[in-house]
Amino acid sequence: MFFFDLQTLVEHGANINSRDAENKTPLHIAIENQHDAIISLLLRVPEIDLSLRDKSGLSPFATALTFRNNKAAQAILDKLPTAAEQFDTKGQNFLHTALKKGDLESVLFLLSVHVDVNSRVQDSTMSPPLHLAARNGNETLVRSLLLAGARLEDTDAHKRTALHVASEAGNATVVLALLQNHTNFDAMDCNGDNALHIAVREGHLNVVRELLTQSTINAEAVNIKGRNPLHELCQYGKENSAAICELFLETMPQYPIDKTDLNVIIHNY
Repeated sequence: MFFFDLQTLVEHGANINSRDAENKTPLHIAIENQHDAIISLLLRVPEIDLSLRDKSGLSPFATALTFRNNKAAQAILDKLPTAAEQFDTKGQNFLHTALKKGDLESVLFLLSVHVDVNSRVQDSTMSPPLHLAARNGNETLVRSLLLAGARLEDTDAHKRTALHVASEAGNATVVLALLQNHTNFDAMDCNGDNALHIAVREGHLNVVRELLTQSTINAEAVNIKGRNPLHELCQYGKENSAAICELFLETMPQYPIDKTDLNVIIHNY
């Protein structure tokens, strides 16, 4: 009965974009309550405004993702293909938000409707989606983005690749996934750091191990401060510096043991 009452109201020109105290439109409420027939009815009305946001800042499409109503989300995309590419006040679209939350279900849905997997966050970082997944540390998210066409060598505003980001965050499984997909492991950021500089500086032993054993990264590369990764180890010594030093010597036995920087590490740890 309610559906037919609503249909009658629509046919007689009722304002389908009217909003309640929470700034929700009838479409917001129908999506929240999984009313498929009502959603379909409202979306057929030419005057419907799919850009309206409630007090939480959610558009109808965002509401559909929030309430796991993928059928409604797909119906909205059929009517407004750009709905998934809308940016919020922080310069993030729905893919960015889902990646930051580690929301695999929403990410997979967005990938299934072919959102732009290389669309950058519109803020000072200019981070591509792959960087967000690399920082989050979810290997499945990273591999899913790569399968969907995410570009390995895209850099952010600081010229960092996803490998730099994963190395800084200490996400060894993501580092391995990126290496297995043939990322440029010798890429340098705006400071001249490669991923090994960063992993050593942060004291991430497992990341250092992956970089040294699963790639031929230049372990003696010098950044703009004239430091190689072992210089960074001396400068920012962590609790596991001795273990990292031993790993360097194990994987690079030809490294000259009498270098001052190594002696500092060996005598201090």
